[in-house]
Amino acid sequence: MDDAAVALRRMVRYSGVRTHGDGEHVAVDLLERAIERYRIQHRVLENQVSFEDFIQCRVGADPEGRLEVQGPKEYYAVGSGTPSISLQPTLLAHLLLSYQVPKPVLEQITSFVDRVWDQLGVLDFKRTRTGVVRCFTNTRTAANTLRDYGLLRYTKREARKTWRLSAAGVVVAARVFKDCGWALQHEDGHMRTDANRAIARALHGVGNPQTVLHSLMDICDERAEHFRRFESLAILLAEALERFERVLIDEKLKNTERHERCSELVNKIEESPEFEGFENQLSMSLRTDFIEDPDDWSGL
Repeated sequence: MDDAAVALRRMVRYSGVRTHGDGEHVAVDLLERAIERYRIQHRVLENQVSFEDFIQCRVGADPEGRLEVQGPKEYYAVGSGTPSISLQPTLLAHLLLSYQVPKPVLEQITSFVDRVWDQLGVLDFKRTRTGVVRCFTNTRTAANTLRDYGLLRYTKREARKTWRLSAAGVVVAARVFKDCGWALQHEDGHMRTDANRAIARALHGVGNPQTVLHSLMDICDERAEHFRRFESLAILLAEALERFERVLIDEKLKNTERHERCSELVNKIEESPEFEGFENQLSMSLRTDFIEDPDDWSGL
């Protein structure tokens, strides 16, 4: 435990406090609550020290064990953390895990952030002025963009209560995961589209129905052989995803035009009379354990 952590814990003595969880950090939790109450009582809701400046300070303890914060000789620009576009491919793969039993949005965000935590920086955990942690907000933004492209469903069943991959989203997620695993895909900031380039790369060469079926079989158990019964849907998926890729890489289009065209392509797939049977087969045969641990995935 570092000096700052020791100093923080020494500030608090407590007994008879009801807590949730293992209670390992109760002293720090109570200190945070005490500060919140102080801010309310004194009408000081705005923090006068920016998060970006604070992370450049040296934080420790003085000889008497008090928290000591020492500013740097010079402050510099530290950026703004991981942009939402970098989260899109990994979020697609993560949503494969909850395809069979969709979870509430907040639970999906929390589990996703936990999965990519070690790839995020301290700036990603800054609380915005609305009180939400930045990486939570950026995950929502990433999901909204994926929904705009039709890769997440938006029917009456899902609405904004949960995030569930569309049929096209499942294929793209499987191919993205095969290419990238759980690694975030960072962009260089010169994008003309709001979709991560890893998505377009994953779609390259997917215009063959057999390629679509093999992509699905990679993430399913032996019952995936039954996908061959949905030949006309596989053809429809292949044609739609091939056109989807062309729309994504067309730099002449505005993002709103891309969203509209891609969503139309995906909607045609889900209007197919074979779609319900296809979706049921996918739910039965999807192997989330393969996705959880890619090292054990023979498909890779």
